[in-house]
Amino acid sequence: MSKKRVKRMKREEFSKLIRRYQWAPRRLAESQYPELFKNIPSEKVLWVAVSGSFEDIREEDRIGGVSIFRWDERDLGKGSPFNKDQYYVMMDNENSNYVIVEGPFRDQEHWLSDLPEWLRNAEYYPYDEKTEQ
Repeated sequence: MSKKRVKRMKREEFSKLIRRYQWAPRRLAESQYPELFKNIPSEKVLWVAVSGSFEDIREEDRIGGVSIFRWDERDLGKGSPFNKDQYYVMMDNENSNYVIVEGPFRDQEHWLSDLPEWLRNAEYYPYDEKTEQ
């Protein structure tokens, strides 16, 4: 099991990503990727999906999640070249201007032979300041 990293994200940034979608997966445009994940080489990242809600808190105080789907050529020979890294988002009880992002968690969905159907069907909502106000 790999060591999980705990990072902080501005609450306002996460709020813009999940606004009005109430746990429905939302596929992000590259320009919308959270700052925390912009260090991942863009040629490896296929899709980033987010979901969550500040009103409907889930198990273990989770208010959301970030799923990063990336290509890993090293796993091509194993038949699972797609990797999913899952991050959980929780309220920051020490500073209400931030949320806590913990991960990556690698479960049975980490090594994939194909991208999951739910992701292929996820709505793609490019962020637009004018319509997201």
